[in-house]
Amino acid sequence: MSKTGRSLLVTLGVAICYVACAKLGLALAFRAEQVTAVWPPTAFALVVVLRLGRRAVPGILLGAFVANATANEPLAVAAGVAIGNTLEALAGAWLLRRFAFDGRLARVRDVLALLCAIVVSPAISATIGVASLTTGGVQSTSSAPTLWWIWWLGDALGGLIFAPPLLVWSDRDRLPRRRGAVSEGAILFAGVIIASLVVFFGSPSLIATEYIVFPFLIWAALRFGPAGSATAAVIANAIAVWGTASGIGPFGNAGPEHGLVLLQIFTAVAATTSLFLGAIAEQNKHAQQRAELSERRLLMAMSGARIEAWEWDAGSADEKFYRELVHPDDLARVDAAIASRDSFEVDFRRLGEDGTLHWIAARGVAIEDQRLIGVDIDVTRLKQLEEELRLQDRRKDEFLAMLAHELRNPLAPILHATDLLGSSDAGVARDVIRRQSKHLARLVDDLLDVSRIARGQMRLERRRVLLANVVNDAVDIWRHLIDEKKQQLFVRIDPEAVWLDADPTRLTQSIANLVHNAAKFTPIGGRIDVAAGEDDGHGFVRVRDSGPGMNAPPPDRRSGGLGLGLTIVRHLIALHDGTIDVRSSEDGSTVVVRLPIAPAPAIETPLRHEAPAGSRARRVLLVEDHADARRVLALMLTRSGHDVRTAGDGPAALAEAKRFAPEVVLLDIGLPGMDGYAVARQLRTLPECGGARLIALTGYGQAEDLEQSRLAGIDEHLLKPVEPANLLALLER
Repeated sequence: MSKTGRSLLVTLGVAICYVACAKLGLALAFRAEQVTAVWPPTAFALVVVLRLGRRAVPGILLGAFVANATANEPLAVAAGVAIGNTLEALAGAWLLRRFAFDGRLARVRDVLALLCAIVVSPAISATIGVASLTTGGVQSTSSAPTLWWIWWLGDALGGLIFAPPLLVWSDRDRLPRRRGAVSEGAILFAGVIIASLVVFFGSPSLIATEYIVFPFLIWAALRFGPAGSATAAVIANAIAVWGTASGIGPFGNAGPEHGLVLLQIFTAVAATTSLFLGAIAEQNKHAQQRAELSERRLLMAMSGARIEAWEWDAGSADEKFYRELVHPDDLARVDAAIASRDSFEVDFRRLGEDGTLHWIAARGVAIEDQRLIGVDIDVTRLKQLEEELRLQDRRKDEFLAMLAHELRNPLAPILHATDLLGSSDAGVARDVIRRQSKHLARLVDDLLDVSRIARGQMRLERRRVLLANVVNDAVDIWRHLIDEKKQQLFVRIDPEAVWLDADPTRLTQSIANLVHNAAKFTPIGGRIDVAAGEDDGHGFVRVRDSGPGMNAPPPDRRSGGLGLGLTIVRHLIALHDGTIDVRSSEDGSTVVVRLPIAPAPAIETPLRHEAPAGSRARRVLLVEDHADARRVLALMLTRSGHDVRTAGDGPAALAEAKRFAPEVVLLDIGLPGMDGYAVARQLRTLPECGGARLIALTGYGQAEDLEQSRLAGIDEHLLKPVEPANLLALLER
């Protein structure tokens, strides 16, 4: 249906309902055919405007015009009265919206707002209506004051009696949802009907019988809220109007018109009282519900926070029970806190229900001389975390001390070897410096690997590898250490080829770590056994030593290094879908690594060893902010026949590149000011560097660092320190 069609239906429906309500009210008109002491349309029009807004205005205007035009009024008079009735509804709705009115009447302020609107807005209708009747000649001017009073009273009382039930019953949440509410409601309204029939159709000689309905109205208000009180009031009023109009009941002797006025005033008082009681009852119910909800939330919060509330009198059985649970060593401190009879805070240990000791933080205060209240907070987990933090802090200090020790170990021979470079032992000195530098690099690599493991950034580059090659390469890395300590090394590898799907670099690193640990902790002249092969469908590597065992106290085993090796090995083996088993005794330690076997490659391509191309001098621009590193590397490259220029920062590098037009740029990333990535991007824009190869020499080796190098246009990303032979070979390409 179109929007216009829906609007027409709304207008027609509102008009028909308004006319029906008007005819009901006009049927009780006695002094004037157009004025009655009972006017339900006031309530209907007000509620419709509140619910439908401006859409209801045409229907109210049309309905009021039809109702008055059919009550022996000229059309002009009927139009004036209709305008007054419509303005009355609009004014009442405007006042209620100004008061932020809630039609459920669940607050006292809403009942007061409704009373205000019902008292004020009928004055508009009464004034315009009576003026229309007198100026149109329908009623005499002398009767205007009386007509105005009856008109205002009828509209106000009609709004007060009929608006509340229309409001609450047009709301979705009408009756309480509790067990027995339907049965109780049926009994209540049956009682209202019976009491009203007895009162308003009984003998008028009985005194104050009209008050018999009050208990039922109070019952409805307290048990069923605004919906119950409004409904009970309108039922009682309907029966009362019927009886009074028939000349029966306590108000029947006053005559039809005067009796209805008295009845409506009585009903207004009863309905208003009932509405206030219903609103108060509803507010109390909501307050109780909020209090219960707050209490449940508080209990949940206390349970989640492991908080218990307590309250007891000094010297009572509750206090004795409380003290019995306190740890004996903490009892004196608790007694001293309680004896202060002031607010106190004390931490102590207490026996829990599970039989274990819990740390409790008690907070209490004396509210009377002998009465105390407070809470106990279970801070066991907090105490455990504090202890763990202290332990971690101690381990951190131990780790830093061990790191300093491990760094000084290779630095000492390097420093001493530098003094021998000008002597006949220069060759030995160079070997020492190279070997100890490699050791430092491995130490830094281990630290970086632990960092990658902690962040979950360790990645593998898998391919088919022979287990025998991995084991031999790993043993060769530390063979010099084994020889220095005159240890006996036995390597047994099954002759049958065992293929693995693995990262050869990382797997070699893992096995080398195990061999290094064995060599490091095995005494001089001790024995190391390395075995590898296939067992039960898995490849295995077993490293056994004759050291003191991993459970030995310091300084035998546990104080001999940073302890990073085994951590890295465990993670790398897990990434290869393998397992590692460590066993230790007084006779030594045995570590067994098991890895899944992979099928042999279809075609084994032998490794080709190509002879390097003839050496050719390159124009090399070296960008390095560390002066010693820049000078030594430039000297090495110059002695290798290359033409070398140097720069210590980004701007100097760009200026030198324009003059020198380098073929190769060796670029540090951690430059001051403009970093290496920015320098690389600028170099790529220079015509002089159009075909240059950019090689990063840096200590930054994380995955994101390599990605930034690629995006900046860098061709190679090498980690410091770089083997001179490898760097020179790279320049020859």
